[in-house]
Amino acid sequence: MEPLYLDLEKCDLEVTTVEEWLQRWSKIEMVLHEASAQAYRMTTEDITNSEALKNYRHLMNEITPRAKSAAYVLKQRLLSIHDLQMNVNMQELLRRFRCEIQLFHEENINLQSIINITAQEYMTLTGSMTIIHNGLVITIPEAESLLEDGDRHVREKVWRFVTHRRMEDKQNIDSLFLKLFHLRRALASNKDLPDYRAYRWMEMNRLDYNPDDCFQLHNSIELEIVPLWLKMIQKRKNQLGLSILRPWDMRAYPQNLSPLRPFTSVDRLQECIGYIFTELDPELSGLFKYICNGPLDLMARPGKAPGAYCYFLPISRHPYIFMNAVGTNQDIMTFLHETGHAFHALLSYHNHSLCWFTIDLPIEFAEVASQGLELLILPYLTSQHGGFYNEEEINQATFDELEGLIKSILWSTISDIFQHWLYVEASDNIEIDEINTKWAELINRFMPGIDWTGLEEVQRSDWHVVSHLFLIPFYMIEYAIAGVGALQLWEKAQHDLPATLEDYRTALSLGSSKSLPDLYAAAGIRLAFDQLTIGKLARLITQHLQLE
Repeated sequence: MEPLYLDLEKCDLEVTTVEEWLQRWSKIEMVLHEASAQAYRMTTEDITNSEALKNYRHLMNEITPRAKSAAYVLKQRLLSIHDLQMNVNMQELLRRFRCEIQLFHEENINLQSIINITAQEYMTLTGSMTIIHNGLVITIPEAESLLEDGDRHVREKVWRFVTHRRMEDKQNIDSLFLKLFHLRRALASNKDLPDYRAYRWMEMNRLDYNPDDCFQLHNSIELEIVPLWLKMIQKRKNQLGLSILRPWDMRAYPQNLSPLRPFTSVDRLQECIGYIFTELDPELSGLFKYICNGPLDLMARPGKAPGAYCYFLPISRHPYIFMNAVGTNQDIMTFLHETGHAFHALLSYHNHSLCWFTIDLPIEFAEVASQGLELLILPYLTSQHGGFYNEEEINQATFDELEGLIKSILWSTISDIFQHWLYVEASDNIEIDEINTKWAELINRFMPGIDWTGLEEVQRSDWHVVSHLFLIPFYMIEYAIAGVGALQLWEKAQHDLPATLEDYRTALSLGSSKSLPDLYAAAGIRLAFDQLTIGKLARLITQHLQLE
């Protein structure tokens, strides 16, 4: 690839040749992006594949650093053109390029590669975790599905098995995180920035909001969403006939209801979702069929990395969806979530010829694409529309989804406050005990109502399950920001679903060509941090679930 970059660096570049020059550069970046995505994919599909890990490390250590240095030179060339006049879509891209140039530092390229490789160790550690249940070796996702069982003794037994297994690797995970903590602070130090938050803010192109906006959102959520959470806690107590909820009760179904097990195969999952899209929106239906004909890895199995993600492969021109399904309602929502990301990439790709508009989507809106799709499709998961559920089951699925969204908003708020403290206020010689204490404090503040008596050490280490803290720091508040956006879409859809879906598609097709406020506006919603907006949405959920 190096000769291709050098050719772009040396060739004549004028106002009249910029567009053709950018197209050539874009094709190089597409090849590199796909190579990176495919290399990462191979490490997650089989964490025991040493050859895949070797290839990924080679890419991170040898190829990516040189490519970043070359791209930095090209960005400088582009922005140095006198009287550069680009169309309105390009202005957003240039704004991000300027930010990336300001952040560039040669030493940090290799340092970032070390961070990426170190973070990958977290996936290897957690992906290899299994427990023995009823004589069978099962994965953690399979075990966690048993936490929906109506038998409390089964739930507690499984929860303790899973927790014990995680605690076996506590020291390794603690050491790994402290190593990442110091490496990340070194990135900021190399650029003479006040802290890693300032570094990460620039790296993530957070150009439309600042830490104070996050603090406002934290406050709004504490005032409006925490009371809603407590109402949901009370409903769960009533459903289960319990006076106290323990950690193993938080996914449980009442004994008179069977846990939702809507599918047992990928074919069934895709078939039912396909029927729903066919009924609701012809364009999304066509895109969904295209996605299903592409690369997918959906079902859980031993040796597979935990979690779920969607990568767009620009050379293959297909999204790739990875997840760990075991047949639960949450798996349907996860599949819809990742499908929303896939829709976003495809609609942007079809609308823009330059790769940056598709492979570098703003996360704060990308999560609206995914969380929004969950809520828009939720009412149509019934057998009447070709889906999975009867009336009683869809009511339970709706409660589960809205409870899950509220939990996600609170969880991401906790994680965000935790990281503001960790990377700005905490000392360089911080110890794990301080980290654990801060986490427990935030859990008790934002997710009260769960009795952790006798389990305090487990609660204090529960941040270990937040993979984002290890892999993509400061990528958490986006879920809260986007959750507020997704709930606004849900509110709109209750009045006019076709118009909401049309606005949804239009906004997704813009890719990263507009600012965050403009992307939200295109979807007919607002980028909101204020208590008034969040309080209104909390009341909407309260009424919908009859929590008063």
